[in-house]
Amino acid sequence: MIAANDKKTLDICEMDLAGPVPAKPTARELAKARAERYKARHGVAAMTVNIDAEVLAAFEAYCAAKDRKKSAEIERLLKTQLLRKR
Repeated sequence: MIAANDKKTLDICEMDLAGPVPAKPTARELAKARAERYKARHGVAAMTVNIDAEVLAAFEAYCAAKDRKKSAEIERLLKTQLLRKR
């Protein structure tokens, strides 16, 4: 504690020893960071495509009947149909 007429010495209660408190990340930021870590760890990338609704419904039914993931099936089709050696 300081004297009432002492204007040069800082009071210990007025000093911020820890510095500013960083803002907490939002749930969206946490999810984005988690997705980026997953992609970097597994070497995957996202792709967005627009297809006809009927084709999508048929594809989802096919994947459900064969018990396969849509991303794995798309990847298999790309490798065997488009990216194969000719």
